[in-house]
Amino acid sequence: AGKWRTVTWSKMEATPASGALALPPSQGKYYVAGSWNNFRFEEMTREGAESSGSFSCEVTLQSGTNQFQIVRNADWHQTIHPDCRNAGADAEIVGPEERAEKLCWSVSSSRGETLTIFFQRTVDDLGKSSMKVSWR
Repeated sequence: AGKWRTVTWSKMEATPASGALALPPSQGKYYVAGSWNNFRFEEMTREGAESSGSFSCEVTLQSGTNQFQIVRNADWHQTIHPDCRNAGADAEIVGPEERAEKLCWSVSSSRGETLTIFFQRTVDDLGKSSMKVSWR
């Protein structure tokens, strides 16, 4: 029959919930997905140097309330969103993680109004990510 074997193991330190979070901004593309176009991806344009982690996208809104999320690499498993429904620019930012359908930023507008959405994501030397979303 078989031999008995002993296995030795050591517990590893905890890592962030999403290993994707620590990737530098230069290693991905960012998209806006919003209610004005049935949440189809609109690629954000990189602003300034590649290392700045700043992106923007101009969109044309529908009348009433418009909602949106930011998605990395056109992958719904890498959604960046606020921590609450109908959020303003001051909401805490969560992600990238699996799509949270009802957790969106919300903007009221008239039909045909244009909005520029800005996204900034930086990663420090320790791999900690910091994000900011704004619009005008």
